[in-house]
Amino acid sequence: MIRLDDVAYRRFRDLIASRAGLAFPDQRRADLEAGVRRALVQSTHHDLDSYYALLADGVRGRAAFERLLRHLTVGETYFFRNREQFDALQQQILPQLIASNRASRRLRIWAAGCASGEEPYSVAMVLRELLPDVDTWTILILGTDINEEQLRTAERACYGKWSFRGCPPGIQARYFTQHGAEFHLRPEIGTMVSFAHHNLIEGPYPPLAGGPEGMDLILCRNVTIYFDSHTTQQVVSRFYDALVEGGWLLVGHAEPSLEIYRRFQIRTFPNAMAYQKVTTQPSVPAPHLPWTPPDETPRRNSFADPAPRMDAGHQGPLPGATVAGAASATAEEAYRQAREHADHGRLEDAHAVIADMLAIDPLQARAHYLRGLVYQEQARWEVSVEAFRSAIFLDPEFVLAYVVLADVAMHAGNNRQARKCLEVAHRLLRARPREEPIPDGEGVTVGQLLDAVAMKLNHR
Repeated sequence: MIRLDDVAYRRFRDLIASRAGLAFPDQRRADLEAGVRRALVQSTHHDLDSYYALLADGVRGRAAFERLLRHLTVGETYFFRNREQFDALQQQILPQLIASNRASRRLRIWAAGCASGEEPYSVAMVLRELLPDVDTWTILILGTDINEEQLRTAERACYGKWSFRGCPPGIQARYFTQHGAEFHLRPEIGTMVSFAHHNLIEGPYPPLAGGPEGMDLILCRNVTIYFDSHTTQQVVSRFYDALVEGGWLLVGHAEPSLEIYRRFQIRTFPNAMAYQKVTTQPSVPAPHLPWTPPDETPRRNSFADPAPRMDAGHQGPLPGATVAGAASATAEEAYRQAREHADHGRLEDAHAVIADMLAIDPLQARAHYLRGLVYQEQARWEVSVEAFRSAIFLDPEFVLAYVVLADVAMHAGNNRQARKCLEVAHRLLRARPREEPIPDGEGVTVGQLLDAVAMKLNHR
C-alpha cells in the first residue's frame, strides 16, 4: 500500500492548497493519502515522484489534477437541498430581487461549486413558479465547478431517484419526464441554466466572458468547508465584490462565521440565514464575538433584523415547500447519539450525526457547540473556535460556550480574552437559580458552574 512520508505529504498538500484551495492539515493527512492512492492507481504512473511531477505541470497535468480532486471532495447534492434555505429564497429573497429588477427584467445568479447541477436547476424551478412571465425576462443562472465530469452530468440533466430525496411534492412530475430509471429535465428548465468550468482560487469573479456585471445572488454551499480560513476569507471577499448593491450570498449550514462574513449584513429567516451586500446605508453592527464579549448580559436574537417579506411577484409556496423542523424528540435523540459517539471516541461518526442535525436545522446552537467539542478532541482548534462562536451567535446566553472559549484562550496564553469570556459566563450564571441544571451540562448545576467560574476569575 502506498503511503506518503512527511516530505511527500507536504508536497501534495501544498500543491493542492495552492491550486485548488483545499486544506489538508495534519488531522486530515489520512484523507489526503487515501485520495492520492486512489488517483494514482487510476493513472499511468507507478510511483509518487513521477505522479507529483505530472500534477505540478499545470498544462500537461491538468486532467490528472482534476481526477485527483474528484477523490478528495464529495460532490454529493440533490434537488432542493436544505429546504429551509429554499423556503427563504422562494418566499423572500427572490421576490425582493424580482421587485428591484422589474424595470430591467434581468436577473443574474451564480451557483459556485454546483457539482452535478441540482442546485441551479432548483433555483430555476423556483423562478418559474414565482414569475408567470419568466420567458420575457433575461435571466442568467450560471453553475460552475472545478470538476468537469460533474459538469458533464449537469449538462446532460438526467438524474436517478436519489437526486429527488429532498424534493417538494409535485416538482418531479412537473419538470421531469421519466425514461426507465432516469428522469430527464424538461427543456423549459434546462434552457434557463448554463454551466462553465471555474476554479474559485484562480478564476475571475464573476466567471463571465461577457463583462464584469455583478451578480444578484450567489450560492456557494458546502464548498468552503474544504478551504482553510485564509482561503475562505479571500473567496468570500471576492464574492462580496462580485455582487451588486443589495445582492445576496447563501452558504452552507456548516459555514457561518461572524469574522469571515463581517462585510455583509446578516439576514435571518425561519431556520436559515443569508448574507446581503448593503453599502449605501449605515451597516448593522456585527454581533459581539466571543473574544470580545459585551459589557452587559446579551439578549437573545438581538443580532440582526430579518429581511422584510417582499410580496411582489409572489405566487405562493412551492408544493410542500413549508416544512417544520425535526420533531423535538427526534432532535434530542440525534443529539444524544452524537454525544455518545463523541464520548466513545467515534469522532467521525459524531461529525456525521451533527451534520445531519444541522442539515435539518442549521440554527441549532447546541449542535454547533457539540461540533466544537468534537473538533477540540481532534485538536482542530481554529474550527472549534468557529463552532463555539456560531453557538454563541445563535444563542447569546449559551454559557458553556463562553466557558470553553475561555479555556481555549487560556491555553493560547491570552489571559485578557479568557477573562472577558469568564466575566460574561459569570454574569449569565448569576441571573439564574443556583439549583437549576445547566442545559447540556451533563448534570452540572448553575451553582456548581458559577463557583468554578468564580474560582477561575479569582486566580487570573
